[in-house]
Amino acid sequence: PNAGLVPEVSHNINAGIMYQKTAIRIELNGFYRKTFNTIYLRTSRFFAQYQNLLEAEIKGVEADFMLTPVKGLTISLNATYQDIINKSKGDKSGTIDDRYYNARLPNIPIYYTNQELRYKLPGSLTNMVNLELWWNAYYTGAFFLSWEQDGIRNKKAQVPAQFIQNTGITISKEGLPLTFSFEVFNLTNTMAHDNFNVQKPGRAFSARLRFYIDNLKLNNKSGD
Repeated sequence: PNAGLVPEVSHNINAGIMYQKTAIRIELNGFYRKTFNTIYLRTSRFFAQYQNLLEAEIKGVEADFMLTPVKGLTISLNATYQDIINKSKGDKSGTIDDRYYNARLPNIPIYYTNQELRYKLPGSLTNMVNLELWWNAYYTGAFFLSWEQDGIRNKKAQVPAQFIQNTGITISKEGLPLTFSFEVFNLTNTMAHDNFNVQKPGRAFSARLRFYIDNLKLNNKSGD
């Protein structure tokens, strides 16, 4: 716990361009942020605590792509790169010197992507049975658990790069208030970690049956 945290204050500049037609959309955005009282997670061997930095500088770019090549099929991809640099000196970074000045903040991903394929099969083609198939994945690049300047670089603790895939299917039928879904998370059973470098569960399966009650009415007729 840290009862001394104060809110962040940020001055931002954002700029972007977008191209869009019937079946395609491409968007590119750049951003710059000058942040004061930046909240970051300071870690050590035995504890972790959110603390404030005096100042940080953030530069980054985001890209988004969506394509619908045929009816019902959607392909989407987005990617983010962010460079978060400490602009605080001395004890505001938890030290008595300035070795963390102009250093990249630890425990935060530098780049990551998300991608998805989704296909909806029209009910008219399958005897009024609606079928939706999807696959998505996210990639997160490796990043250091603590400050890069500390210790021997090639022996430092890192959160490794991860590429996690999920997939699923949803089935429903016109006129029936039922929907069945089956999902597989971490399809390839890839080793996964959270931002503390703690291993996350592997492959998991989920099945769901939903029943919808719509316009429920209770009729109470006099004399019946």
